[in-house]
Amino acid sequence: MELIRHQPCVYFISDGQGHCKIGVASDIKERLSTLQVSSAFELTIKHIEYTDDLDEAYEIERHYHSQLHERRIRGEWFDEDAVGCYLENGRAEDKTYMCDECEEFNIRDAMKLYSILLVSKTREEALEAYNKFMPDYWKEYDKRKGRDPIAGFPILKKV
Repeated sequence: MELIRHQPCVYFISDGQGHCKIGVASDIKERLSTLQVSSAFELTIKHIEYTDDLDEAYEIERHYHSQLHERRIRGEWFDEDAVGCYLENGRAEDKTYMCDECEEFNIRDAMKLYSILLVSKTREEALEAYNKFMPDYWKEYDKRKGRDPIAGFPILKKV
C-alpha cells in the first residue's frame, strides 16, 4: 500500500488488538507516526481512501462514523470486525456494474448500502438510513426496477 505524503485521506488503522481507528489526515505518514508514538501496540494501516480535499475526506469519515456508531469503542476507535465490510469490498474509487443492463454504480455507494444493512436493527431503521444516505441515482434505479431497496436486510443480520 503506497503512502502518499501531503494528500488528504480517510484511513483505517488497526492496533492489532481488535480496534480500528477511522480518521482523516492531510499527511498519512505524519499521522501514523504521531499515533504510533502514543500507542503501546504496533499500528497497521488497513485501508486508505485518498481524496481531492479535506472537506471530502471529512464527509466520507462522517459517513463511516455514523454507520458504525453502535460499534464505537471510544472516540474514533471502532470494533475492527465491524469495519471489515469496508475492507472486503474493494477500494472506494473502484467502479462496479450492478448488472449488464444498468448504468455504472460506484462501489462506495454499494459499501454504504452494505453498511446500512449490517448495522441496522430493524427493516424500518435500514429503510430510514437508506433514504437518508443513499444517493438519488441509486434510489431512482431501485424504484425504476421495482426493487426492494433493503431486500438483503434479513440475510445480513447477525444471529
